[in-house]
Amino acid sequence: MAPEVLDDHHKIDLRQLYTDWPRFWSYYIQIWEDRYDYIPTQEPIFVPELACVPEYMLALILKGQ
Repeated sequence: MAPEVLDDHHKIDLRQLYTDWPRFWSYYIQIWEDRYDYIPTQEPIFVPELACVPEYMLALILKGQ
């Protein structure tokens, strides 16, 4: 069986061959290029109550966990 020719049924070309794609997507390209300007940063948290006790860490190392 020969393949059916569907050229008459598909006359719409969605490829947009003459579109300037960098200009079309320039807004989103700029957002992507500026992504490192908007990284949330925070001061390091150091609370003595959250620090590990050296004896506890030694016990974990010796126990193998």
